[in-house]
Amino acid sequence: MTGRSKPCSFLPRIEYGRYLGTILSEAALSGGKSRLHWKRDEARAISATGDGKLEIQLPQWCRIFGGQVVLALGNFPSSDPNLPGRDPASRFRPLPRPIFF
Repeated sequence: MTGRSKPCSFLPRIEYGRYLGTILSEAALSGGKSRLHWKRDEARAISATGDGKLEIQLPQWCRIFGGQVVLALGNFPSSDPNLPGRDPASRFRPLPRPIFF
């Protein structure tokens, strides 16, 4: 697909995922020092510490610290239009989604 894509092309999610994986892998390996750590878990809370770092609270009270955090929130649910004559009680209400990183 790369040969046919243009800067304004909308690529499938799998292609974008491969692109991000390549960029992040190169960043993790650059400089000879481990600068990036992969962690897939649920964040319960994120707060700033006094020294400019970020503290991420994980399940079971585990904590990790970092200088930067990327939140991958996924796709938000589509809106449910408020149409005339429609009962507001029957409107779609999505459940809150956890934050994964």
